[in-house]
Amino acid sequence: MAVAVGAATTACSVPGPGTGEVAVVGEDPRIIVHDFSAGPDMALTLELEYLPDEGCLVAHSGDEDAEEGVMTMAPLWPKEVSPLNEGGMVGVTVASVGPIVSGDTFTAGGAPWDLPDGGQEIDLPRACLPEGGFVLVNEDSLSRDTA
Repeated sequence: MAVAVGAATTACSVPGPGTGEVAVVGEDPRIIVHDFSAGPDMALTLELEYLPDEGCLVAHSGDEDAEEGVMTMAPLWPKEVSPLNEGGMVGVTVASVGPIVSGDTFTAGGAPWDLPDGGQEIDLPRACLPEGGFVLVNEDSLSRDTA
């Protein structure tokens, strides 16, 4: 599946992605949002982490004690998700769920995802685009882990 990468450097220049594209929105944290009409629907359990020096979020999957270990990826959020940095809480706001903040575990439908050229056109620090690549999070699939 070919996917266009339309990466904006700030929320002011482009409010969000076009159809089939990704864009960087927000100031701190800066998040990557997508407008894909369909995507894979694996059940994912992820832990959100805020990188304060870079002003972005990454997601961890897996278990340190498990054979596969932990993989760190850059989340590709649905376009309806917005960055959150308020009252010491840093993360994202999901209209149907509320805030998901650094340290929270959440579940979603989605899968690891490849962008053209590895997402090199995305204007974020290298730490925000980890070796684990990207993880696509599907619209209307997010829920906060309450355990």
